Amino acid sequence: MIPGILLPTGNLGAMTAHQVVVQPIAAAAFSAGDLVKFDLAATSSTYTDIATLEDPDNKKNPFNVVIAAAAGSTGPVVEHGGIWGICLESCVAGERVKVCVAGLCTATVTATTTTNPMTAGQTVLIPGAGVLIPAPATAAAASGPGLGLTFTTQATTATVSATVLFNGFAFAVGGA
Repeated sequence: MIPGILLPTGNLGAMTAHQVVVQPIAAAAFSAGDLVKFDLAATSSTYTDIATLEDPDNKKNPFNVVIAAAAGSTGPVVEHGGIWGICLESCVAGERVKVCVAGLCTATVTATTTTNPMTAGQTVLIPGAGVLIPAPATAAAASGPGLGLTFTTQATTATVSATVLFNGFAFAVGGA
């Protein structure tokens, strides 16, 4: 067996995405499919304390708390680094929630006909406000890190639940 996101089973068509699920504390109420971000900047002082970074057992450790993903002024998230996840269940603030940080999952995706259509197996998804959005077609448009690859085609403006190959670890810059 080769470690990584994909486990070989004989040929490319039989590859299985390996899902990584964690259970952080939710700093707000979330629904299944929502895009969240680990609170590494400790913006939610009620649930997060940056002073606990060295103590992984502390429930206020930033690696133990998720906050809502926020959008930039032009739509996509303008921050490029961080750890994102997709909620696998609904929750209220203060309780633990199952979050997929890597692998195949069902995510909420918002596509538009003009700037962000989706094509199955071809469209890279970037973070938006609590949802994934297709990356803009032009490099001049503001964009964020590529977090997923969609397996759903959506030609009209809509917010849909889509099967996504997700990778929430982002250390990249995209767009202008």
